[in-house]
Amino acid sequence: MGSDQVNMAYGGFIHNYLNRQLMVSFYLLLMSISTALTPLLKSFKTFMVLSVFFGLGEGGFDTACHAWILEMWENDNGPYMQALHFTFGLGTLLAPLISFQFLGENRNSGLNSGSRFGTTDNIISGPSGERSRKSSKSSIVSAESVKLLNNNLEAKNHSGPERGRTARRYSKGYLVSLVSICSVMFCFYEGMENINFEYLSTFYYNTELNLTKQTSDLIASSMSAAYTIGRGVGIFLAIKVQPKYFLYLDLVLIASGNAILYVFSNTSEVMVYFGTIVLGFGFSTVFPCVFTYMELFIPMTDMVCGIITVSGALIAIIDPIIVGRFITDAPYILLYLNIGSTVLVVIAFLTIETITYTKRRQDRLALQTSYNTFE
Repeated sequence: MGSDQVNMAYGGFIHNYLNRQLMVSFYLLLMSISTALTPLLKSFKTFMVLSVFFGLGEGGFDTACHAWILEMWENDNGPYMQALHFTFGLGTLLAPLISFQFLGENRNSGLNSGSRFGTTDNIISGPSGERSRKSSKSSIVSAESVKLLNNNLEAKNHSGPERGRTARRYSKGYLVSLVSICSVMFCFYEGMENINFEYLSTFYYNTELNLTKQTSDLIASSMSAAYTIGRGVGIFLAIKVQPKYFLYLDLVLIASGNAILYVFSNTSEVMVYFGTIVLGFGFSTVFPCVFTYMELFIPMTDMVCGIITVSGALIAIIDPIIVGRFITDAPYILLYLNIGSTVLVVIAFLTIETITYTKRRQDRLALQTSYNTFE
């Protein structure tokens, strides 16, 4: 996560001087090589080193893709941004379903005094055949990234990051205010989303329902399924629906899902499923809608996208440390952080709505005054 954050920050600067399309090819190559080598590792230290390189590629790729889509489609980017994040949702859905096949029904199976889910060595090591299959799949991704890099070199596409963007002028105070508040909103939202995808299954496992690891993982998968379906539907709704209405609905669903889990997580498995699905639908379109929403008010350049994306990584680093420390003995720490983050996100979002509404009103009054003076 740290390397991811570093490259998000530098990506916002680097893409102003280096061709973004070429850098995307480099990021893909870096991630695919790291993924191909991961199944071959035999020590946790080596795994951490490789994770740094993967994070560098992921962070730069994240920043570049958002800015690239916003540059190409500007205010019409909604469906394309939703489609980009829909593919991410597919990954979050498949991962728990794959791990489900390797988790036993016994609540105490695979546990030892050193780790809740087994030792680090057991997690890193695996059958050599499985390593080979994963490596071969990653080599395909590497080949595709090299092909993309070659195509960009042949095309010699050296367009700047502002190519095709409509020239818009804003006061420095207005830009700084919106970027800062949006960064706060995105910071707490991203932290909340990350800890739920990482720890929701563990949260269910430690509640008084005494769920097995398999059941806990299946419930977590229901959130991933709702998350993916919501993003798939969002592709088509984004054609007609403004991003702010997506965000209003998402925040209501997130608050409702957390409330359901807070009340029923120790008493009703059915309601836990329901609350988890509601939470998944709430999370589904927030991330892409933030960028689409802000593009309506300010130019979302590589620099701005980098600042906002980096802010999301800040709390995403801190929250897992807190949750990981207390979730076994006090599982409700997850919901407490969810509720606190939701409140802060709502406040930040309403603040942005107020600032932008005030500016639109001032612009209309200024235009009307100018028109009356002309007459």
